Amino acid sequence: MGVRKTGHKSKKRGKAEGRTCEKPRASACDPCPASLHFVTESSLPTLAPGDVLLLDDALAARQSIEPSFFAVLSCPLCGTPRLITVAEFFGGAPVLCAAEDCSGLYRIVEQNHFEYLPVN
Repeated sequence: MGVRKTGHKSKKRGKAEGRTCEKPRASACDPCPASLHFVTESSLPTLAPGDVLLLDDALAARQSIEPSFFAVLSCPLCGTPRLITVAEFFGGAPVLCAAEDCSGLYRIVEQNHFEYLPVN
């Protein structure tokens, strides 16, 4: 007699606090940051997961970046830096990681912490 497989059920994801990340890259965090960490322009080359640099505070970077972008955010899951818009920073739109091998999807809530969203 064989064992018959039944359908797989998806698990609900918890909130950012205490959530353990699936590791899309070797440098992924465990656990993932729950809040943003604001950094200065001198930290741009060494951003850690969850670091954010507001472009209005970084005059040299602001001059070379299109005005529609508001900040540079390092993905809280894998650390890949990405330009984000005002809508993404203020929570009006979700942020999707720019890395090929990271499925990070999250929202910034109250300009200070992450809400991790399920990936379909």
